Order: sequence, then C-alpha cells, then structure tokens
Amino acid sequence: MHLKRHDFSVLAYCHEGAGQIQLERPYRLEAGSLMILPGWVLHRVLTLPESQFSYLSCQETELPVRLRQAISRVRLGGNPIRPQTRWGGDSETVLSQFLEEETPPIWVQEAVRLVFQPSTQPWSLARLAEAVSVSPAHLTTQVRRWTGQSLGQWSLQARLDEAALLLLHSPSSVAQIAEQTGFSDLSHFRRLFRRRFQKSPQEYRNR
Repeated sequence: MHLKRHDFSVLAYCHEGAGQIQLERPYRLEAGSLMILPGWVLHRVLTLPESQFSYLSCQETELPVRLRQAISRVRLGGNPIRPQTRWGGDSETVLSQFLEEETPPIWVQEAVRLVFQPSTQPWSLARLAEAVSVSPAHLTTQVRRWTGQSLGQWSLQARLDEAALLLLHSPSSVAQIAEQTGFSDLSHFRRLFRRRFQKSPQEYRNR
C-alpha cells in the first residue's frame, strides 16, 4: 500500500482488533487506543481484518486551540498513539490526552504546518518568518528547540513527500517532478529521495 496524505486531520479510535500507522517509523495501534493523523503528513495505515474503528475528520484551522496543539504535537514528531484511552465525551476531551507534555507556541506550530502544505516554491527562512511574524533568528532557534531539526530539514522532508505523491499520481517525468518540488540538481534529488524512502524515484513509482 502506497504512502498518502490529505488536507484534513483524522482522529481514529480502535474498538477491536489492531493496526499499524507508518509515519517516520511504524507505530502499533491496539484495541482501546487512540490515533491522530495530522493533515499533510505522509503516512500509511494498515488494519487487521475484523478490526473496528471510529473516525473523526476535521479541518485543522476550524478547531479550538487545544485541538490544534494536539495535532501539532504529532506533526512535530510526537507519538501519534495514545494507548488504552476511553472513548467518551466530545473530541476535545479525547484529544486533550495528547497535551500531557509542554506544547510549542502557536506560531511554531503554524510555521511547521505551512512548511508541510504544498507550495509552488520552497519556503525560505525570511518568507516563513514574515508569515508567522517573528525574526528569522528566533524562528530558527525555536523550530530546532521544539523539533530537534533545523527548518531546512523540515522543508526538505516536506518537498520530498510532495515529490513522492507526484510520482504516484502525476504523469510528469522524474526530472519535471524534481524541478516542481524545488530541486535544480536531478542527481542530488535522486540521492535525497533514496535516503528518505529507501528507493530511487523510478523504483518508488513502479513498485
């Protein structure tokens, strides 16, 4: 099954059975567990036969602050699974279980969300800092503090994810897709793509 992504976030609760979600690494989902999938994040979900799930889809920008914080925690590298939760109350009550740790400032969450959204051009440091109304230096420091990665690493990941989707759903050539996602050097693009997906762009398209 191919990796995919969508422009909305999903909350899923496993009533019976089990499954697995693949983000940067695989996570096990068992009965009684809650899973959150942020919008725009590349993922794959596998479930066992006879498993029963409840799903809630939501547009992130329409949610209360606490719910956006929960989604951002996962997008910033947090565990998408909360085990042995109890399904009850409203969605905010359930999602609040993801807020046990300190949450990054709203503008950091917004910066990472913007980087992951498809764009006609890669986000530069200056452009992104202007979009979230902070200085480039402060943006750089805080993104690394909260994610453990530089802004450049986040941007690279988002561009490679976009290239992976285009390889599966676009008739464009590998060279055209590399250019569309901001890579001017085709050989460099191929090396970075293989490092992230363990396959060349052509192998990924043909699998």
